[in-house]
Amino acid sequence: MEKGEFLGEGFDKTVHGHPYHPDRVIKEYFREAEKDKVIARGYLAKILYILFPDNIPYLHQSTSEPNRIIEEKKARDEEHKAMQMLVNKSDVTDDDISFAQEQADARARDPRVIEFINKMNDTGIRFDKGGMNFAFNEKEDVVYLDNVEPWRQYKESESRDEVFEVLFDSEKLFLAIDAVADPVKREQAKIYLARLNEALGREQNKRDNSKLY
Repeated sequence: MEKGEFLGEGFDKTVHGHPYHPDRVIKEYFREAEKDKVIARGYLAKILYILFPDNIPYLHQSTSEPNRIIEEKKARDEEHKAMQMLVNKSDVTDDDISFAQEQADARARDPRVIEFINKMNDTGIRFDKGGMNFAFNEKEDVVYLDNVEPWRQYKESESRDEVFEVLFDSEKLFLAIDAVADPVKREQAKIYLARLNEALGREQNKRDNSKLY
């Protein structure tokens, strides 16, 4: 797919502008993702947008081949843009990284960011709280720029056993959805949650079955 201007790079993905839609960005991940995880990621993003429309970008597309997200391009404050440019420049130095990390750490302690983190925690969402993931728009709303994953798998450092960890609490998420004032959005979010749980169920069944062989 054709991409627009380079906007940034993290440890797991690159971010570019969309070549035809200036109000969108394209995030391409370095690693492949299984279909059900991509499906779950999409439904979780849609739920979070309904719950936090000022803070979470609207998801236009989530695909597994390639592992890509196309989403709304949220406004960012100039300080965040400067941090991003600093760490992504070709001749970045250790001092640049240290300075950007100090700025990111200070951002993570901002009361507005802390308030948003607490709301997400109350919703049962576990996510990356690093300061570089938070920006502020023109209304001073917190904008969360990373994507929230539905689950993750990793190997224990000592035993090397694989751990499967769900990163959302379905019951807390349901309670948050049930408090949405708009009845149409509330019912749509409940449909998304049901489909999110279905994708999780398929993934867990696949893992349980693999242990039988």
